[in-house]
Amino acid sequence: MTIALIFDCGATNLRTIAIDQNGKMLAAHHQPNRTQPDPHYPHFYIWDMDEIWQKLLFCAEQTLAQLEQSHSLAEVVGIGVTTFGVDGTAFDAQGKPLYPIISWQCPRTIPVMERLSHYLDVQTLYQRNGIGQYSFNTLFKLLWLKENEPDIFQQMDKFLFISSMITQRLTGVFSTDRTMAGTSMMTDLQSQTWDSEVLKVLGLQSSHFPPMVNAGEKIGNLSTALCQQLGLNPIPVISCGHDTQFAVFGSGAGINQPVLSSGTWEILMARTEQANPRFEFIAQGLTTEFDALPLCFNPAVQWLGSGVCWNGWAKPFLPMSEDQHNIIPR
Repeated sequence: MTIALIFDCGATNLRTIAIDQNGKMLAAHHQPNRTQPDPHYPHFYIWDMDEIWQKLLFCAEQTLAQLEQSHSLAEVVGIGVTTFGVDGTAFDAQGKPLYPIISWQCPRTIPVMERLSHYLDVQTLYQRNGIGQYSFNTLFKLLWLKENEPDIFQQMDKFLFISSMITQRLTGVFSTDRTMAGTSMMTDLQSQTWDSEVLKVLGLQSSHFPPMVNAGEKIGNLSTALCQQLGLNPIPVISCGHDTQFAVFGSGAGINQPVLSSGTWEILMARTEQANPRFEFIAQGLTTEFDALPLCFNPAVQWLGSGVCWNGWAKPFLPMSEDQHNIIPR
């Protein structure tokens, strides 16, 4: 039997899953996940990567212990990592993180989003990258760092998305999952590479981002230390990336077939072979990301779901009246 081990980092749950070649779940374990206050800005929110990593390793140990009751761990032939999009952080030249991961739930980037037209032509930017006006976009996080933590921004040798932070800990290899880059508001839909005008505004080069890896491509092998800890062979770690893309791809949906993905977000999307975002659709929240397959796309609209719409941080994101917000359970 061929078995894959999946590391999945979600906003509310962290889990690992062992599945066979037919997609049957053989074992799984999960731990809760939540944001933490930024130690420098108590009213802002971050992800604690060390906590996430330790919880994922614990989940992996528990999942493999379950699996070993009925299968040999030698049957585990690969690892994939999926996470929520947009979030990541700056690293120095020695590969050490310079700042905590700013959470997509953090309101600090709302003023940056509101000033986007001061940096770029909003209409032409949308036509190039297709990403909707969401305050949590990676572009706004990097602009916030540049303006509010200039010393850290100047020290940045590379930026890693959270999925690549996990695969780097698994393999030692720095990379960029293409499906994650496609969530950033910093790429070009047609070339599926970094947008030169956006990089110019940030004062960055494409070399500030590790090489892009397509979904399904090998990033590296599981490190010797983790092979020993988990009881696995030095198996390949495969690029996956943004969980949204694998929800629609894993559903088996064909090209131009609509799919509703329910999770932290309710996302209505499709897989298409063309992308032509028109600016009049931005008011309806249309956003277009890279599909799991190169040169395909996922146009989508999305709404917060799963009961995570806590009044403490959701209010700036959602156009509700005060009465409507008061209905939300605390």
